[in-house]
Amino acid sequence: MIDWKNWKTGAMIGFVYGLICALYWIPIFTAQYFPSSHSPLLQCEDTCAGIYEIIGVIFFFHIGFFTYLITVPFYRHIDVNCIILVYSIIEIIVGTALGAAVGHFFGWYDRPQNKERT
Repeated sequence: MIDWKNWKTGAMIGFVYGLICALYWIPIFTAQYFPSSHSPLLQCEDTCAGIYEIIGVIFFFHIGFFTYLITVPFYRHIDVNCIILVYSIIEIIVGTALGAAVGHFFGWYDRPQNKERT
């Protein structure tokens, strides 16, 4: 019988990670597409915004990479509000899928070791 516990745990962790990634990138997308004085990143200097983006790329590279690959074909044809919404939703979905894959891999990797011990 297949043990789905690791798959589900990985999916939940990936969902939370994707949600954090989406929330992290919303101010950057807002600053890029809505250049107004109400954005929190425009109130700090260029160095502050640059460091914020670099930290985001370091921590969320794999989710951002797959989200970019998915959205490149159609992001120029939708309006600004939809871009932010679509990026956020796709980042959450990609985070969940990657978490599920990693959880399934570790469950698959751990299974042969447990059989040898018994």
